[in-house]
Amino acid sequence: MGIKRLFSLLSPLFETVNISELGDITIGVDGMAWLYQSFFCNYDSSENEYIGILRQLERKINIMKKMGVKVS
Repeated sequence: MGIKRLFSLLSPLFETVNISELGDITIGVDGMAWLYQSFFCNYDSSENEYIGILRQLERKINIMKKMGVKVS
């Protein structure tokens, strides 16, 4: 699904920023993408174990919090 070549059409409008620069603005996160990634990629090689989907999501949120992004 999706729109073919959408990324290539919109890429001139993109600006790369560090996530810590987003602390004062509101951003949207595609939760389905995080769920998909957590479901299929839930192996943590640093701990050599599989982690739960919710724990994986919690880690992503905590990373954003550590970077100073307000999460609500």
